[in-house]
Amino acid sequence: MSKIMLVEDEADLNNCIVQLLTRHMPQSAATEIISCGSFVCAAEKWKEEKDTINLVITDSGHVNGGVGGGAKLIKQIWKDEENIAVPDKTKVIVITGDKDGFRKINPDMDSVLVLAKPFNVKDFLATVKNEMGGFFTKIERRVPQQNLALG
Repeated sequence: MSKIMLVEDEADLNNCIVQLLTRHMPQSAATEIISCGSFVCAAEKWKEEKDTINLVITDSGHVNGGVGGGAKLIKQIWKDEENIAVPDKTKVIVITGDKDGFRKINPDMDSVLVLAKPFNVKDFLATVKNEMGGFFTKIERRVPQQNLALG
């Protein structure tokens, strides 16, 4: 079974993403979504389940140019996985309202995928599919061209 951990403090957006992922996963995917509404919850869940989480989708959590919870979480993941071979490392996608700002204050994270809010649903699902090794099916037929613009 694969696991995706979603970290998003905006409840409506968190719920939308969980529903979106659930709706577009084939039943055979056997993927669990762990939803966290805070970085405290995410840190706890990461400690408990880090050996089984395949993908982390996290809000950047930075406010007014400061390093946020998303960056701290990513650094914790990297620290915990420093001796793991690259293909087996946990994949990370950051979702943020300020993509350029995230890149500017986190120059060491140039290898992290960053999606700007609002993001296009089809692009989001394609990114997740790519990072998870293609477990989503027929996204292009099932997702209308729209932006997810909550928060």
